[in-house]
Amino acid sequence: GHSIFFPQSLRAMWIGQAVVVAAALATHVAPPTGGVPFNGIAEWVLTFNQSEVPALSFRRAAESNGVDGDHGAGVLQQAVWESVNITLDLTVPSGARPYNATVRGFYYGLGEWHVRAALRAPGVHGYTLTAVRGNTTLHQSTGTVQCSLTAPPQNTSVGAKGFLRPQYTQWPYRTAYEDGTLFSGLGLGDCVNDRLTWATFNETDGGQYTRSFGEYTTDYGEAGFNIFRWSNGNCVWRIEKSFDASVFPWRPVGNVYNETLVLLLDQLYDGFRARGFSMWAVPFAKDSRTPLYPNMGDSNTTWHMAQQQAIGRHLEYVVARWGAQTDVWSLLNEQRATTPWLAWATAYLRQIDPYSHPITSSWNDHLNMTQIELDSVHWYYSDTTTHSVAAARTMIASELANHKPVYFTESGNRAHNWDPDSHTRMRLRSWTSVFSGANLMWWNTANVRNCTPCGGGNMYLGPTERQYTGVLRNFLSKLTDPLVTNVSVAVSNQSGVEALGLETGPDARGTRLLFAYLHHWANHTSNVTVGVSVPTFDLGGCHGAWVDPIDGTPTDVTVPPRLSGGSALLTPPFVIDLGLWLECPKSSRTSG
Repeated sequence: GHSIFFPQSLRAMWIGQAVVVAAALATHVAPPTGGVPFNGIAEWVLTFNQSEVPALSFRRAAESNGVDGDHGAGVLQQAVWESVNITLDLTVPSGARPYNATVRGFYYGLGEWHVRAALRAPGVHGYTLTAVRGNTTLHQSTGTVQCSLTAPPQNTSVGAKGFLRPQYTQWPYRTAYEDGTLFSGLGLGDCVNDRLTWATFNETDGGQYTRSFGEYTTDYGEAGFNIFRWSNGNCVWRIEKSFDASVFPWRPVGNVYNETLVLLLDQLYDGFRARGFSMWAVPFAKDSRTPLYPNMGDSNTTWHMAQQQAIGRHLEYVVARWGAQTDVWSLLNEQRATTPWLAWATAYLRQIDPYSHPITSSWNDHLNMTQIELDSVHWYYSDTTTHSVAAARTMIASELANHKPVYFTESGNRAHNWDPDSHTRMRLRSWTSVFSGANLMWWNTANVRNCTPCGGGNMYLGPTERQYTGVLRNFLSKLTDPLVTNVSVAVSNQSGVEALGLETGPDARGTRLLFAYLHHWANHTSNVTVGVSVPTFDLGGCHGAWVDPIDGTPTDVTVPPRLSGGSALLTPPFVIDLGLWLECPKSSRTSG
């Protein structure tokens, strides 16, 4: 491994330093009031006067003269973004899991600093809030905040299910929520403008209409999509104006952010969270195939330490502002970093993240490193629909060989976003991913249906595609056990049908659930009927339903105690694919 060194100037910001208490206290501190729901966000608001934070005076004077308030006509003066170091030390209720790191504050904009903390255990949390500029303490206070299971829900927080927690002990390394239920990821990324509107193809007349943010999140949220990928600067605005890695003089301005756009990103997070989406976050924008300051991890020269501090401060800002709503950190998007760069960035991110979110990068990069905890894959692929399931199974099996949870963080058609078969290809890939243990996020381009080459490939997610996802999500409503295992499903007649199977462990009654997905790979034009059996199960006494993956139409199944003709269960006729779920009594398991 690589030893990680954090410059003393950077370490001082999170391990504390000797300070002098100023005579003038902060202008105003507003702690949270009332009870905060479980996993809800408690938020503190601080404001300071201009004598306490001179950067405010400089900023307002510059803006009154029509000059950039952060850079001020080229004058090297500290910008407001790094001017105050705010920390929140939380004491959790007895027996609750502690925070991994001190919660940090951030400059919110509009002359305010905020601190956001997700409260992850019911009960009283004690806190010490400290604000320091340089060696001067501007504010220090103590108090308590109550996390209550009966507090009104806070729909912009992670909610009662909690953050996503990948599992590493059982193949195929599925992901669970903190409440112990299974997460089956069906998500998307998309271009986002600064009006939070989406031009959308009208399938009725071939024109376009505009969806509001609420309409967009409703369309995809109600269809069962459950994770959104925000990738800084990737067909979306960049939150930063500039990074400061200056050595002479030492970082005189600091990193600078776009106040309007960080406030807009708050809205983006809130809107998706309010619709039940988990959030995947990529904090660094892409300018080339190499990351920001690509050699910053190579040594501890003064030059590299300045670069490390610029990167570290950016990570601090992103974690402080959006960490309480984020599930996964993906450092980069379609960039190749060196091992020392990733080692430094992952170690620092892990050290400052109070919630210990899983960390990854992009493009299956450096999966040999233990610090890269998820496999983030970009896969744009098009072939005949009859080959779609086999191609997805092969791709997923290849990635699972890395022994890490697999997330397709961009997926779609290759070199286009739509063709007459793409909706079928999308449905087959979605079902196959779920049954194979992978999480799937499409890169959505829904404004047209003739995008070529479309940046290498995209996916049109229109009404039909949303319908298919909704059917699959409804099918998965019974699949909540994170320890679900793959099970072999046999198909009779050698009729060109392949099958995937899942099995849950027994519940308190000893009941097990079986799920199967059948694909008619031989052709997609003629009906087929086959017998289905599970070698480790006697299906006698099971009951459930066949499900049409196109529209969700169920066909009830009640299996007699003894099946005629052996243990095979006969399917209804189907053309392309078919789902099955069964609830089976305790005595159904025969071996394994």
